[in-house]
Amino acid sequence: MNHKEFKESLLKKNPKIREEYYKRDLAFEIGKMIVEARVWTGITQKKLAELMDTKQPSIARVEGGNKLPTLRFLENMARAFDTDLILPRFGFLPDTTIGNSLMIFQETSPSNQGIRVRTSASEVESSITYAPTNHQ
Repeated sequence: MNHKEFKESLLKKNPKIREEYYKRDLAFEIGKMIVEARVWTGITQKKLAELMDTKQPSIARVEGGNKLPTLRFLENMARAFDTDLILPRFGFLPDTTIGNSLMIFQETSPSNQGIRVRTSASEVESSITYAPTNHQ
């Protein structure tokens, strides 16, 4: 039995292992997203913690995937980044649908100077460019 087969058998046989395995993966993905947001905006862990009125080790634990943050923690972080928290979605839903017929398309510019977000609902379309802010 190779490593992949062993892992699959453990995940199938033991619901507690399966739950922890996938919870850890989600925590890691969220942590990676937070690191990317911090690097994008040029904020240190210490500065982000100050903006959130928390301690730097809390940011480090979440970024390392060692702790799954609460929605309240993520909302507070979004405020610190001066942005919105976009609701998660289920994996079977298409990437482009949100709500009834609203679609959001993100384009990261080659120079990483901003994110262009176009929204289209029915026959109305608008376009906005968001530039990263530097909170250092």
